[in-house]
Amino acid sequence: MEPLIPLARAVASEVDRLGGFPAAVHIDGPRSVVVIEGLSGPETAARIQLALGRVRLRVEADGAGRLRVYPT
Repeated sequence: MEPLIPLARAVASEVDRLGGFPAAVHIDGPRSVVVIEGLSGPETAARIQLALGRVRLRVEADGAGRLRVYPT
């Protein structure tokens, strides 16, 4: 879970910058993923990925009002 903390901070910062309030960002340790609760959709996923500017990062909408950010 330790390696995900800097990614979670960056994701939370970008969610805030993009006006994603009241979305919540947390780490799902067993799945090694950062989860954004309250934001969804492919356009939002693309905006988050573009804003983070990381090539080795995958952002997916899970269809249940969440985005998952996976380091690759």
